[in-house]
Amino acid sequence: MASWFDVAGFGFQEFSAGGVRTFAIVEGRASGFPLVLLHSVPGASFVWSTTINAVGRSRRVIAPDFPGWGRSHNRTMPQKFALSREGLRKWLSEVVNAQQCEKLDIVGLGDGAWLAVDYLFMEPTRVRRLG
Repeated sequence: MASWFDVAGFGFQEFSAGGVRTFAIVEGRASGFPLVLLHSVPGASFVWSTTINAVGRSRRVIAPDFPGWGRSHNRTMPQKFALSREGLRKWLSEVVNAQQCEKLDIVGLGDGAWLAVDYLFMEPTRVRRLG
């Protein structure tokens, strides 16, 4: 059975961030200015599908699933992860580093907005715009 991501035609990657197997939609031009999209809880990266369709072809869009949500966890071999502000900050920092983003725009929805603001305070020189 095809997954939603295959049907939608979005590119995606799986990588380790903060010790968590992380799933992220990675779409658009590799040379485009990065836009990181953070979903709310409960939720997953698919909530950004309309936004990705609108801007994803001219920019580089990275929409990770939070640890324990969407496809960012391993159901057969659970990994320990501190689901705390500090743990999520570290995870997001490693997501950004894994995607080799020197500078980025970041947008958050619900809980993702709080994490985006935390990231701005943690890495103010890396964030160009916050939404």
